[in-house]
Amino acid sequence: MKADLHVHTSISDGVYAPKDVIKAAEKAGLNILSMTDHDSLLAYGDGLPSANLRLIVGCEFTTSHNGCEYHILGYFKAAPAAGFIRYIEGIADERRERMREAFRRMGARGIGLNFDDFLARQTSRVLTSAHVARYMTGIGVVASEKEAFQRFLKRGESVVPLPTTPMMHAIELINQAGGISIWAHPPLAELHHFVESAIEHGLQGIEVCNFWHPDADSIPFRHVAKKYSLLTTGGSDYHSDTHPCPLGTYYVSEDLIDRFLDRL
Repeated sequence: MKADLHVHTSISDGVYAPKDVIKAAEKAGLNILSMTDHDSLLAYGDGLPSANLRLIVGCEFTTSHNGCEYHILGYFKAAPAAGFIRYIEGIADERRERMREAFRRMGARGIGLNFDDFLARQTSRVLTSAHVARYMTGIGVVASEKEAFQRFLKRGESVVPLPTTPMMHAIELINQAGGISIWAHPPLAELHHFVESAIEHGLQGIEVCNFWHPDADSIPFRHVAKKYSLLTTGGSDYHSDTHPCPLGTYYVSEDLIDRFLDRL
């Protein structure tokens, strides 16, 4: 069994529509897939193809804690209640204002960008730093998306304001909606520093395998999960075919996620 529980679509900062991601996952031989767009469940709307794999409803909350950005994955057996969906859809509006402020901050640095032009070019419901990087590359302000992140968007120094959703609040919201809360690609030092606090707020698991943390580096994360009896998950964090990890080439097996699947 092959599972990828961390995949993005064009609803947020992925390139391909949900139906195309599903078809690609089937072609790649995946058996379980979760499309975990940032702050949105729209990937699970009407019009999805009949999948020959198991789809697990998921999303990725973008949150803040102690002045840093962290991501919390939420997984659900079925679509959560309307109130939860309305809440995360409201985050999309908040994201737009954060991007507007990012453009203002770049203007203060002498990088003149047209926010209205940026918006006019977007088709995604949820805007992210990746959209800003693609825009800056497309109009020639930077030579590549990598340069945009290095100069303006890297963690801890980004011109994009921090998310307004507190990390611990996101964990509580997911749990209250009947979901499973998982800390996505946690930095190891910070994981050790406040995993106990996150557990007190209801954190149920951590992502121990991710393309950015290859299997050889997953052992310390597995140790933390075992120590605190946390669920374990993993995935590619796939965004497009130009991603370093094409869909289906990085996956997790059933023995890693069996407890997670039983909990759903």
